[in-house]
Amino acid sequence: IASAKTLEDITRTSAEMHDRFGTLPQEVVNLLDIMKLKIKAREIHITEILESQGSVRIHFASDTRISPDDIFSLYHSQNKKIRFLPDGLELELKGLPYQAIYSTIDEIFSELQKSPTLLA
Repeated sequence: IASAKTLEDITRTSAEMHDRFGTLPQEVVNLLDIMKLKIKAREIHITEILESQGSVRIHFASDTRISPDDIFSLYHSQNKKIRFLPDGLELELKGLPYQAIYSTIDEIFSELQKSPTLLA
């Protein structure tokens, strides 16, 4: 799992493990989810994802090509649960179950991957 470089690698690994071992334990599914986030984060130049007391901080590399406007547009799409930081953003996700937290972060990363400045 740790050697996966693309989302396709994760899909292949997951399928292979399912073929060999059957239904995967939730812990393994969660690990695969985290690796998907890491791969997406790398693609959009995110350097850190930190969780502390229900808040998730996302830090961008100084050379990110995502425009500030695309980052600020997340404020409305995430129902104003975002606070902006000098080098990233913070999400208030306290009390949410793992799957909701994962889905929120995945949605944000997917939106940022569509940034015209990233695609240029």
